[in-house]
Amino acid sequence: MKIKLQQKNFLIVLFLLTTMVRAQTLTQQAKVKIDTLNALISIAELKGIDVLKEKTTVRTAEVFLKYANWDENNITENTTYFELVARYKDNAAEMANLLPDFERTEINIMLQDAIDYLKLLNAGTVKRKASPHINWEQVTHQGDRLVYQGKSVFLADYTWKPSVDSLTEFHGNQDGFFLTPSYVTDKNGTIRNNIASELSSKPNGSTGFIFLNNKNVPNWAEQEYGLGFKMREDTYTNYDIDNPGAKEMMGMLLAGTVPNMADKKYSELGYMLCNEPHFFTQKDGDKLAWASGPVSSYSIEKFKTWLGNKHGSIQSLNNLWGTSFTSFNDVTIDIPIDVSLKGTPMWYDWAYFNMYRVTEWYTWLKSKIREYDTDAKVHLKIMPNLWTENERIHGIDFETLTTLSDIIGNDSGSENSPMWGGPYEWETHYAFDWRELCMGFDFMKSVSPEKITYNTEVHYLSTGKSRNLYQDPMYARATFWLAHVYAMTASQTWFWARQVDGSIRPNAGKGYGGSNNQQPRIVNEVASTMIDLNAYSDEIMEMQRLRKPIRIFYSKTSAINKSNHMDDLFELYEAMHFDGIPIGFATKDIINAQDANLWDVILVHETEFATEDEIAALQDYLDNGGTIIIDNISLQKNEYGQTSLSTLQVSSGTIINASTISSIKSQAYSILNSKNRFPAVTINETNSQGIKTCVWRCVQNNAGKQVISVVNLGKTASTLTIGLKGASEVYCKDLLKGIPVTTTPTLQPNEVYFVEVSETSYDESIEEYYEFEKADAETPGVIEPNPTGNAASTGWFFQHQNFSFSDEEKAFGDYSLKFDSSVGSETAYQAQGGGNTSPAGSKLNLAAGTYTAKLAVYIDNNSPSKVQTNIASPFKAITWNLSGLSTGTWHYLSQEVTLSETIASKLTFKILDSDIGTKPSVLYFDNLEFTEGSLSSKIINNDIKLMVSPNPSTGNVLIEVPDDFRYDIEVYNVLGSKVKTIENVSNPLSVSLENLGKGVFFFKTAYQGKTIVKRIIIN
Repeated sequence: MKIKLQQKNFLIVLFLLTTMVRAQTLTQQAKVKIDTLNALISIAELKGIDVLKEKTTVRTAEVFLKYANWDENNITENTTYFELVARYKDNAAEMANLLPDFERTEINIMLQDAIDYLKLLNAGTVKRKASPHINWEQVTHQGDRLVYQGKSVFLADYTWKPSVDSLTEFHGNQDGFFLTPSYVTDKNGTIRNNIASELSSKPNGSTGFIFLNNKNVPNWAEQEYGLGFKMREDTYTNYDIDNPGAKEMMGMLLAGTVPNMADKKYSELGYMLCNEPHFFTQKDGDKLAWASGPVSSYSIEKFKTWLGNKHGSIQSLNNLWGTSFTSFNDVTIDIPIDVSLKGTPMWYDWAYFNMYRVTEWYTWLKSKIREYDTDAKVHLKIMPNLWTENERIHGIDFETLTTLSDIIGNDSGSENSPMWGGPYEWETHYAFDWRELCMGFDFMKSVSPEKITYNTEVHYLSTGKSRNLYQDPMYARATFWLAHVYAMTASQTWFWARQVDGSIRPNAGKGYGGSNNQQPRIVNEVASTMIDLNAYSDEIMEMQRLRKPIRIFYSKTSAINKSNHMDDLFELYEAMHFDGIPIGFATKDIINAQDANLWDVILVHETEFATEDEIAALQDYLDNGGTIIIDNISLQKNEYGQTSLSTLQVSSGTIINASTISSIKSQAYSILNSKNRFPAVTINETNSQGIKTCVWRCVQNNAGKQVISVVNLGKTASTLTIGLKGASEVYCKDLLKGIPVTTTPTLQPNEVYFVEVSETSYDESIEEYYEFEKADAETPGVIEPNPTGNAASTGWFFQHQNFSFSDEEKAFGDYSLKFDSSVGSETAYQAQGGGNTSPAGSKLNLAAGTYTAKLAVYIDNNSPSKVQTNIASPFKAITWNLSGLSTGTWHYLSQEVTLSETIASKLTFKILDSDIGTKPSVLYFDNLEFTEGSLSSKIINNDIKLMVSPNPSTGNVLIEVPDDFRYDIEVYNVLGSKVKTIENVSNPLSVSLENLGKGVFFFKTAYQGKTIVKRIIIN
């Protein structure tokens, strides 16, 4: 027995030691990878490559390594949380033990992926457009977008994430304030001292919103307003909104707090009036439906008044309800109402009134906030499935509340890994349930296209029902990408339930186990996706703004009366969802309020019930020349099921009858085709399912080329054939990789394909440089001033002696352009290159199009706030923001420049004296570069690669070429003279260039009919 016990103890110790060694090994591997990635980041920064992604990855790794250590030391606590999750409750202890090394393994995979990709970036194999590292303190809300430094941006953060630099630098820096009724301590409206003090001293902060909580009702309120004032305490509104005390209590809360929040940055994104409002009031026999509850006598009395206004006479109500009330005061109704009454006049009246009273409450809340903050913006965290699904007994009038809101609030979600129920219908064809995300956003933007959309509780990564610790990062990218293409502007993901030390928040609950809190690659992928979206924010915003030419008619009347109305509408929506045409919605209020030129046709499908007001809106649309396609069962009955509904008349419009979804779609597409509404790009899709599953959008960019976003929602791979109308040849460039790609891609489930489409090939880009090196003759494509020559020979004219060529600091080569304010005082300081007397090669020669402008800047002392590089003719001012740049290091700036016509022009560096604060100001400029395309470097055919590394080099380089390459490579100096020929190059080849001396050189060769040029610097 003793021997067996010793053996057992030995095995336990051995297991623990093995686990510790493995943990140390994985951690050590990760730390080595972090060091490697940081070294590559330093190299990339010297090359002017944007490395925001890689810096984010390093931070994510550091944070989750700490989390993994905490998890390793807290197995019991993690076991408890896994036990709360349906998927893991039976093996919770096993999951808790596996978790630390799972996290470390994921970190290593994440880091290795980043290392591999950054090597490609550094080698020039792939390219990247720079993305802004957003300062949330400087973001502003302008119409339907958020703006940072003049560009549209998208913001993302997490619920409950601690506000510490290690987490806010790369994973969101949302500010705000939390309000709750318990802050009011008595019936006199006294605000808790600590809250009042915190608000009065709270700084302006960064972009955020005010969370108006409607739980935590103080005890004094029920004593003051009567027993039952507290109610529905399992929902997010714990008081009776129809009790007059509700206005008094909430009014005191707002009066005592909002004045301190007005015009603050932390309230820039408005006041969220309620968290997930819902007021379900239904039952099924003796069974109370989810989240359903009673209403108070105040609600019933208000209902009686509403009935009187609606029906006019009690006899009219009795005829509809089949009752015999003597007056409206005598009306009774059993609430929660039984689902067996759905489709009856009583059901309709209660469901409609329930929406009315809730809307009335939020209308009052908005008006009260506006008393103390006249510019206040409001929104509600409405669950979109309250609209996309069939129920309408919840009190939420999605359209009216969206119209009421100044910001479109929501908590849009999706699911791909349900833990119970099913199989669900979406699982037949799709990788995830996209109905709420896509259809919901299309409705929101149909109602309020001029507003931003703020998802204050993103449920794409996980929901109460859908969770998977082993989630594919591609799913995270697909959902976040798709949401922004459709509508999303800002978001707060559910949730960050870890405290700074990695420990779990006490209220993490059932949502914690298996969530993003344990998924470093998922968190990193969300951040990476946001970086990509912000790099191409102009294109994404244009996709959000796309005209919705087809509108599906949505009738609240049919939705209330029918059991499956939204299922019927979704079938039609789904049938048209994958053809590159944005689908919108039309309602009575949309038709009455918006310009009918925003769409071409309204589809009325399976909409049996309607009100006379809805008919009137549709008739007005027809009277003004509109087109309606309608099936033979729609618009037959009024809200009470009576057939007395008015009939639509053709009038000045067009009515087309179509009985099936396919015929409705065919007729609608025929109209769009006649009006040339289809995109310039065509996409044909094939897959094993025989149906379309790739959703796509197409816009034209500033360069006049088509940009498409494609996401495969299907559960199987799909092959696309991408075409361009009127083009005999079609080429694609992956915008995220900056390289040519195929026009016939095969997309895996959840894969995103974001490409530019052109009829011209992406073989070579135009590159123009100002590199301040020794040269006194024309060099095609390169402008090279001579530090010791005169203006005519160098191509430069120094209007003021504050500018000079200097070898004191340089980013590339031996010289840079120096500015020193102490040399002399002027209103404006200028240095001009490419003037009339200059060599032809010193002019800036660029065709019309979009370019990346890059500039290296070194601040020695007291930087001006900005410098301009101005193109003379046609005039184009390129302003470089220098504010906040640190001294003693080179900074690599980049921005897009669009030229409307071809230029052969001089370029001027200009600094205004008024932009210089403290003097003297000393700084250096180097390597001003213009590259064709949006913030990407030289692009060559993906199959034609000439790699020279390292670059810059000390003289020994490695040349890498295609395997079948057997051609000569010519080397030219900046004067255009051939200085060396490398004959019959094969792959790979090591070459010494030390005898050439220091400077900038160009490798030139030809391959498959293409000319390839590669620039290299020898230091």
